[in-house]
Amino acid sequence: MIPKTKKRKKRGIKAKKLLDLWALCVKTRDGYTCQYCHKNYTNNTRGVNAHHIWTKGGHPIVKFSLRNGITLCVYCHRMEAHGRSQLFNEWVKKKLGKKTHDLLYIRANQHGKNDLTLVELELNYELKELRNAGL
Repeated sequence: MIPKTKKRKKRGIKAKKLLDLWALCVKTRDGYTCQYCHKNYTNNTRGVNAHHIWTKGGHPIVKFSLRNGITLCVYCHRMEAHGRSQLFNEWVKKKLGKKTHDLLYIRANQHGKNDLTLVELELNYELKELRNAGL
């Protein structure tokens, strides 16, 4: 039997890899373009971040959901999403639309655990689909 600390460490490493995969999917879907200021970073992929609309820690059930992600340049991520969060949240509501925002809100506030193996399969499938679509 594997001690709990080793299981937690293994789960933490897998979750980190899945967050990286999630970020790649979000940035690919958005064409490496900041969705706030519309600047394209295809030639400088380090210039963009994948931002969680609902926080990872507070809403773990949507941590790996692509609907919960949006691509932002480093400046907009720091200054708008985390600096002027109330204005940014209003912008997100408009960007997503009321129905999508409300559905994401409901899902974000549910409880449960993510099956990391299933998350990995879903994210790899989504990335393949995005790349096949030419995004």
